[in-house]
Amino acid sequence: MEKLNWLVVWLWEIIKIQCYCYLYILRGGVVLGLFPAITATYACIRQLYIHNSYQPLKQSMKKYYKDNFKVANLTGWLLSTFSVLVYFNWYYLPQVPNTIVKIPLYGVLTTFTLTLIICWIYILPTITHFKAGTFEYFYIAGMVGLSNLSHTVLQFLLMIILYFLAFQFVQISIFTFVPMLALIQQYICLFVFNRTTSNKESSYIPS
Repeated sequence: MEKLNWLVVWLWEIIKIQCYCYLYILRGGVVLGLFPAITATYACIRQLYIHNSYQPLKQSMKKYYKDNFKVANLTGWLLSTFSVLVYFNWYYLPQVPNTIVKIPLYGVLTTFTLTLIICWIYILPTITHFKAGTFEYFYIAGMVGLSNLSHTVLQFLLMIILYFLAFQFVQISIFTFVPMLALIQQYICLFVFNRTTSNKESSYIPS
């Protein structure tokens, strides 16, 4: 009975976090609210892991949304812009007639694509865990991802599985997707960050 109550409480918290995520996305007019709202969701999940409790959800979401508004938008839209550019490069590269030019370009593009994937995987957990400058977050995400490849691959595979399940069970994922993704990533990333954190990097501790 205790385990059932624990499961119900967790599910209810996940649904509430997802609903607040939607509200804060709308609060920012979608374009400016998307990444700060998702980052705030990750921060709430991180706090739950560390302290096993947190402030009332409304105050927590408001605090993390406000604190990370600028950096979440900058990092999120920069990555989105680079991702679009990479997509168009993959689309147009096969049309390059010169094979000698094409082969090294494929190598460069593949490297850049893998770097982008690593940054996408680690950027939100990195923002919620470290205090750093906007562009330092990319460096930290890249270095942590490259130095912990097994955990990076694990996250990538779990994210693909979760995306697949989300499309299969749309009615459920509408109320749970972002918090579930944050639960998976923050669990792995907290282990990775705690193992690899150097003295020069200071953890971001939510109040």
